[in-house]
Amino acid sequence: MMAATLARMAGGLLTFVLLARYLHPEPFGLIATAMAYTAFMGILTDFGLGTAALRDAAAVPDQSAQIMADALAVKGLLAALIVLVGGLALTFLMPFDRLLIYGFVFAGALAYSFGELSLVAARANGRFDLEAKTVIASSVVMLVLVGGVAALTGAVMPVAIAFFVTRLGYLLLVLVTLRRWLGNPFTSNWSGIVSTGRRASSYAADSCLTSLATQIDVLLFGVFLSLHDMGIYQSGARLVQVIVPFAVVLSTVYLPSLVAARTHGRDVEYRGNATRLTWEFTCLAVLSGLGFTFVAPAFTDLLYGNAYRALQPLWPGFAVFACLRLAASAYGVQLVALGRIRARLINSVASIAVLFGTTLLVMPKFGLASSTWILALSAVPPFLFLGTALMRTGLGGRHVLGSMVLTLTVVAVLVAAQI
Repeated sequence: MMAATLARMAGGLLTFVLLARYLHPEPFGLIATAMAYTAFMGILTDFGLGTAALRDAAAVPDQSAQIMADALAVKGLLAALIVLVGGLALTFLMPFDRLLIYGFVFAGALAYSFGELSLVAARANGRFDLEAKTVIASSVVMLVLVGGVAALTGAVMPVAIAFFVTRLGYLLLVLVTLRRWLGNPFTSNWSGIVSTGRRASSYAADSCLTSLATQIDVLLFGVFLSLHDMGIYQSGARLVQVIVPFAVVLSTVYLPSLVAARTHGRDVEYRGNATRLTWEFTCLAVLSGLGFTFVAPAFTDLLYGNAYRALQPLWPGFAVFACLRLAASAYGVQLVALGRIRARLINSVASIAVLFGTTLLVMPKFGLASSTWILALSAVPPFLFLGTALMRTGLGGRHVLGSMVLTLTVVAVLVAAQI
């Protein structure tokens, strides 16, 4: 599991560094914004299927193939609807050259998301070796092809095509790997599709709002910032977002065991796993905050070149955001395991509202300089609300309180250092 996680992080990090360096701020701002907007379009295809399928497969591992097939079928129907509606809308709203870029990026992102959903079957059954081999091999290919095309051409369109081709290859590799293990993963029926859709619907709003919260900064900032400034912002934001897959994958390691322990009344096992989860995420949060504050500025010129000097003053805001966001993720995973979805929904709405309101009030006047502090402020509601909600369940314990105190102390030090 750790090998696959590190491969995702390293591959994503190096790919975006190469894109930013060889495309320069404005072209990089275009393709990075395309990735964000197409990810927003793809949010509805997730529909909570990843969480629902992981919970179902963890409860009945012998039915993993059927669960995966039904989840993929639901996602396919939703994807077809999004492609139809979104494609028609973009045709009338966007110039043709940008439409092609967005089309290739969206198709690639969609293929990748199908691959990630398919791997739920392997995770639920503890077959992390299958995931590791697939992810490591595909990450190397994605890095070499996409980064190589950027270095050779310095143009956005070839990079978008390479992005699509490599993500489609990842999906095909995942399906071939799972087919050898599970047999035919495409056997499904209408009743199974309907049943899966209903079960996933209880997680859909949470999934959509959580995903939206990770993308809405680009959607909003793009209204006020030029493509050049968006390239600067995204060059830092993408580095911060590299840690998000790590948190997501780490949560999928713990979620099946937490659900199983809670379902079967093994409270001691549940509390032990919950405590380890909390402190692992908290340590990751602290290290990320310190790293983005003290290490990232030293490597900005080396990674991106002189064209990205404007990124330097943005790192402290990114650091605070990463610290709060990762710590809050630990609390959110435990609430999912307990079936407390309502708390996550309220939290996501509050985070989006803070980001939206602050952006409208602050960014028109202060521009790029305010971007990361707006982002950091939006991470405060999730941290406080999820941590409090988890402690109120009676299963949070001292580990949650300790995590919140340590995280807030680190954040206070980071902020004080900028005053």
